[in-house]
Amino acid sequence: MSTGRVVNLDLYSDFISFIRSELTRLGYVSVYSQEDEDILRIYLDVCKRLVAPQPRTVHREKGFSCPARFLRSMAQIEQLVKNGDDITPYLSKRIKRLIYRDSMLNDWGIHHLHLGDKTRHDGFIGRTGPLLYCRFEQQDAYFLDILPHGHWTTQTLVTTMHENWPSMLHRYQLHGVRGARISDLEIKELRRKNCNYCLEMADGTVYAPPGGGVVGSGSNVMSVWTEMQIRNLLQQEQDLVRTSIDEIAASALEEGVTLPNPANFDLHILNAQFYAVERDSRVAVCLKAFSQTAIGNDQHRN
Repeated sequence: MSTGRVVNLDLYSDFISFIRSELTRLGYVSVYSQEDEDILRIYLDVCKRLVAPQPRTVHREKGFSCPARFLRSMAQIEQLVKNGDDITPYLSKRIKRLIYRDSMLNDWGIHHLHLGDKTRHDGFIGRTGPLLYCRFEQQDAYFLDILPHGHWTTQTLVTTMHENWPSMLHRYQLHGVRGARISDLEIKELRRKNCNYCLEMADGTVYAPPGGGVVGSGSNVMSVWTEMQIRNLLQQEQDLVRTSIDEIAASALEEGVTLPNPANFDLHILNAQFYAVERDSRVAVCLKAFSQTAIGNDQHRN
């Protein structure tokens, strides 16, 4: 326990400031008008809508067919995905909205890409009627089908994932329950009301929403869950700094640095590593528990 040392730090508030600056860097506006309790969830929703630029292996559905007029664009998209380049210009223009609910992405984890071959004045690829419906995992990209714009509730897209890559959906499979046999129109209505449901395939396999599903506000379930994890982990790290302050001061003194009292710490991020850094002495405490989780690392994927 500390012997009278005063420690001032608020890691969560510092992290929220970092999130605001990240959203600003990504080009979003009205970032500073959002409440602190909302901005982290908004950021996590944004991260889900974006596709992290990292190399992926491309997989195509067995019967995948591309119209001749889009072959050039498809080749370009596939090369960008394999190289790990940014494909944001191919996404919906709504990606530029700070708050936007992509119901198909939240429900099924499926993105849609436009198939134009020329860049417009706004930085986006030319908009097309037919779209590439696809799903992105950490190391893999799955090209499901090319369908007209608006096939947001076409259940054959989920069937395609189930029949071609069942292992991809394994973590969403439910046992001992029955899913819903519902129409595409009913799915549209359920999404409008931010309702989750389970889908049953023709062979009886039942899946929870492969995109994570939504909470009542319309935010993705995983965004809300991750937000709570971040808050809890940062609180744990903050408590650890406070209770270990004498050991931190002793270690600093061994290096010839005197830790001031009171000690004022701020959150710093360097190369995806998080530190609590004392403002005057520059003594840095590595926040290992937070940095080594997928949560901490996830904040740098874009």
